Amino acid sequence: MGGVTATTSGPWRAFGAEALQAYAELTADFNPLHLDADFAAKTPLGRPIVYGTLTLALVWDLLALPPEGLGTDRVELRFRAPVFVGEEVRAELLPEGDAPGRAFRVVKRSGESAIEGRWLAGA
Repeated sequence: MGGVTATTSGPWRAFGAEALQAYAELTADFNPLHLDADFAAKTPLGRPIVYGTLTLALVWDLLALPPEGLGTDRVELRFRAPVFVGEEVRAELLPEGDAPGRAFRVVKRSGESAIEGRWLAGA
């Protein structure tokens, strides 16, 4: 991928209830864990969380993928920690190592990784 040796970071971003409602309507995913504070309060998480795929979209923005999307690319990822509504996160593309593809993560202000993964172009 060109010997990238530095981390590239996107801007800090927080998703509020309005963004989650718009995402729910776009995807037809109305899971109350994301949209209903009373429901979420009764779960082990205790409050609503941001959709993982909405958070992952920060990575796609940073990768500057073409409008047609991933094509034959492959993505391997793990959701490591929930992102709570209003919590700030940002995407980071990590320096290239010996493994194939480009490592990325979505990180919270605390430094905790919410998502970790690897993008493999043309895999």
